Amino acid sequence: MANPQVPNSPIPDGPHHLFRLRTLSTIDETHMPVSTEGNIPDMVQKGKVIAVFTSGGDSQGMNAAVRAVVRMGLYLGCRVFFIKEGYQGMVDGGDHIIEASWVSVSGIIHKGGTVIGSARCSDFRNREGRLKAAYNLIQYEITNLVVIGGDGSLTGADLFRQEWSSLLEELVTTGMKNNKRKSQQCSHLHIVGMVGSIDNDFCGTDMTIGTDSALHRIIEAIDAIVTTASSHQRTFILEVMGRHCGYLALVGALASEADYVFIPEWPPEAGWANRLCAKIEQERSHGKRLNIILVAEGAIDREGNAITAEMVKDVIVKNTGMDTRITVLGHVQRGGSPSAFDRILGSRMGAEAVLALLEATPDSQACVVSLDGNQAVRVPLMQCVEKTKSVAAAMHAKKWEEAVKLRGISFKRNLETYKMLTRIQPPKPEELNNERYRLAIMHCGAPCCGMNAAVRSFVRNIIYRGDIVLAIYDGFDGLVSGDIHPVSWSEVSGWVGQGGANLGTRRTLPDSSNMEKIVENLRQYRIQALLVIGGFEAYHSVLNLADNRTKYPELCIPMCVVPATISNNVPGTDFSLGADTALNEITEICDRIRQSAQGTKRRVFIIETMGGYCGYLATLAGLAGGADAAYIFEEPFKINDLIGDIRLMHSKMEEGVTRGLILRNEKANEHYTTDFIFKLYSEEGKNIFSTRMNILGHMQQGASPSPFDRNFGTKLASKAADWLIAQLDAHSKRLPFNDDGGDSPALTYNCTLPDTAVLMGLDDEKSPGVSTKQLARVKEFFEEEGIHDRKHFIDTIENFQNIRKLKRFGYAEFIGAALPAMKEFGAHKDLESYKSLMKVFPSGAYIPSSKIASGFFPYYVQQRAAVDILCQMEENRVMPDKELENHIISVFSKWSHVWEKCARMIYWMTKFKNANPFPFPETLPQDPLELAIIALKRMSIDPQSDVTVYSTSQLENSQEDTWICCAQSDSQLRLIQELDADKYRLSVDGPFHVWVEEFGVNYFVLFARNMTPKANVNENKIDQYLREKHEINDVSNIPLTNFGNTSKEDAIDPMRKIHTQEDGTILGIAATGTSSQESLMSWVRILEKENSKLRSIPIVISNLSKSYSSNVHENNSFKTKK
Repeated sequence: MANPQVPNSPIPDGPHHLFRLRTLSTIDETHMPVSTEGNIPDMVQKGKVIAVFTSGGDSQGMNAAVRAVVRMGLYLGCRVFFIKEGYQGMVDGGDHIIEASWVSVSGIIHKGGTVIGSARCSDFRNREGRLKAAYNLIQYEITNLVVIGGDGSLTGADLFRQEWSSLLEELVTTGMKNNKRKSQQCSHLHIVGMVGSIDNDFCGTDMTIGTDSALHRIIEAIDAIVTTASSHQRTFILEVMGRHCGYLALVGALASEADYVFIPEWPPEAGWANRLCAKIEQERSHGKRLNIILVAEGAIDREGNAITAEMVKDVIVKNTGMDTRITVLGHVQRGGSPSAFDRILGSRMGAEAVLALLEATPDSQACVVSLDGNQAVRVPLMQCVEKTKSVAAAMHAKKWEEAVKLRGISFKRNLETYKMLTRIQPPKPEELNNERYRLAIMHCGAPCCGMNAAVRSFVRNIIYRGDIVLAIYDGFDGLVSGDIHPVSWSEVSGWVGQGGANLGTRRTLPDSSNMEKIVENLRQYRIQALLVIGGFEAYHSVLNLADNRTKYPELCIPMCVVPATISNNVPGTDFSLGADTALNEITEICDRIRQSAQGTKRRVFIIETMGGYCGYLATLAGLAGGADAAYIFEEPFKINDLIGDIRLMHSKMEEGVTRGLILRNEKANEHYTTDFIFKLYSEEGKNIFSTRMNILGHMQQGASPSPFDRNFGTKLASKAADWLIAQLDAHSKRLPFNDDGGDSPALTYNCTLPDTAVLMGLDDEKSPGVSTKQLARVKEFFEEEGIHDRKHFIDTIENFQNIRKLKRFGYAEFIGAALPAMKEFGAHKDLESYKSLMKVFPSGAYIPSSKIASGFFPYYVQQRAAVDILCQMEENRVMPDKELENHIISVFSKWSHVWEKCARMIYWMTKFKNANPFPFPETLPQDPLELAIIALKRMSIDPQSDVTVYSTSQLENSQEDTWICCAQSDSQLRLIQELDADKYRLSVDGPFHVWVEEFGVNYFVLFARNMTPKANVNENKIDQYLREKHEINDVSNIPLTNFGNTSKEDAIDPMRKIHTQEDGTILGIAATGTSSQESLMSWVRILEKENSKLRSIPIVISNLSKSYSSNVHENNSFKTKK
């Protein structure tokens, strides 16, 4: 038998077909679409109208937000309109309001500014202007607005929403044609905002769209100025934007090692001119050839008087006589291409804004989509506006500490870090105690941007406290060879903007071959704490050192890892140093390649990114670069997926978009290499498009760190320094200043607990550090020696839960290790063990924010792990109980794939007495016929059905040679005999589709439909169903998730039952080798031969498929573990 092939035509879909699959089958036919958009059908929000506009000052990333709003809205079936030129276009109407299409936002994500224009509008400030705007909106039935702008634009939108009802009433009273009808259709206006501002002056969000790109422009300017300033020994004063917020100036100063910064939230105290000049002169006396000073355009002194760049220049020239120049960056900060961060931020916020609009009710208040940590959240709009205004009020009242506090914890930490790091030199010896700690710092793994910024921050933080920092050069090779030297305050000057790793790095790890030498040098150099900056190798190294603490007391010191790798594959943190710089490098390269493809026309580029087995770079660069596809290791793909993407590329070229961009992670697939994909696209794209391949290589590491990596490295290292000192204070003691190890007191090694070796990362819980033991391979929990029984299995689960402090972390990995071990522990047939394992998932952790969001299968890794538990229960004939079902609902909700699986098990296993009569074999066969037999057995509505295989070659006049697999029971044969031919019409319908794990099987159904006219029934069956009481365990009529208004023809009828359909009785099911019309006619002839009554009844064959070479195809998006 030939291998399964890809069908040449799509499988018919639609609500009726999907519902039939669910009610007929004991198979988990609901396929988990990991690598697709989800299970939200298109057009489910048909009839809803959204408009998007940009207002106020423009910022980079606005186009990404506009693009996301349009495409998310269109995907959900909404009509989406552009309102050009902001509020002015809304007031003017006409050609300023145009409908958007998918193609109309193609090729805009990399552009700065806003392609739909922005303008300040005085007319909208008056009610007459808002009345015109309301009239123009209802002409297009627009009742949902996405506003992208600053606090003024958002405040105006909220006022517009509050006045909406009265504006419509006024339009009706004017007697304008059709206003009454349209005002009834548009009775409520929903508003969702996104903050587009380079100043980052909006309270309620950690970052606004455009801020990161503006920082890029500032740092690019400073990096360029530094060289000429150094040549001529000049002082440069840079004026940056920020009339009421000093974020750009403050973070720009941190990321450029500026000598002084003036911001409105923290004005300098009286006498600032003398202190500024003294600091500059002292810097020069230490050999520095240049000075950089940043001034926010809204900078003031403690009395509220403005401080301008001219004033600062005059002070320096008058008091020091230094050659001083001013550079006003101005609108350069608003220009240029958006950074990768702003593109991704705009895309995430745009998609979330559409979901917020579609979930809004008449009572919903206007909200703004914000960034909290790393999560896109919705917060009340006016609450944020009021908080933003309170900052200005605090500054006006000269309450500077309150103003800094209102800006948020991130702003406050930036300010504190800047004030510490910009000291000219460490405290004088007389200011310090005569005892101090000795801490070491080193790198491990591949170099990346941001490492040097972290070293500078750590060194100066520790020396600032009066302690000693030892630099270990060349990683663990240097620790083994003794290449260890003290580092001073001035040695790290200028490091923040340098790429690579100045201390040197190697991939060598500590193991049995070098552990003795490592311990010897730790003892010789009297190292009391260790900071390792690096990627997965650094994490693994510290884990190995911590595991050897029982053998070597010298390893009982506090140890910390700062994650630094472009791959961003370190567990326990959302971000690693270097990843943002690499992402910007790849995005910029994609922009250039896209330009080349656009110039040559009809060209597709295959781009390979780094990242090892982690698809972070490929995925995020694909989003930021507007790629058509990204192939990564985490989402397995098959040849079917590649062929499907090639067909989409064909369609794209035919629609006029003559360029394509495909990204592939370097280790996405062992066999589907970049070269293979290139050749496949080249062959299949002949005469339609040409293909080129680019392997980016080490250029992705970048040259100069991005502002994010500079600032992130600075703050992470500062955080690590605080933690290490706190651990030393708790577990050790300071050493004499001139400690040489001779007559000095013995070191104290007390750090034996797991939480004294941590990874210092950024996660959604904002944890101060995660124990490396907590991040260790969870498989080790079940490999420990000891008694292996059911009690110890449950105890192991409890031990795991006791050390897990982070929400949504590590659970799927633990379950993946626990399931194979259950048989060894004798727990594989025990319900309580499975319940304990499912309770590893904390309640409320994976509930989607809305029904619409649930359609995108959120937390699919965790859902897949939970389904694996249920699958193993089914294999071992363990039926879920109500307690387990309730916990699943509390964790994932009733809108989850997990609960649907559990509900089907409870329903079917009750009927089958906890034993599936047709279990899956240990290994699924590859042969299509054998797969069809398994599918029909598990899918048959009567467990007593017989499955028979026929060959068409045995039939007379057969036109093809294939197999027919038929399932029929004695009850169905009796139904045929008792059938009233005058009342029923027979038909063969299909093909329908069912999943057998990762394989799809097409099948056909012989129906008997009652042709007697039905009495009129209540049209609203869904409401009728919801009012009735049903058996609590009867999930035979679970409706599919359905959003929005659908036509009566497409609406789901929840009254169907498992053993019958609403339109007839099932008399048999079958699958054929070709799914062709001829094979179905052969099946009918077989049925007629075995049941003479069928010869007298007409049978209609309605085959909606084309002839296939096989009726089975494979999809590897979601595999159930066996």
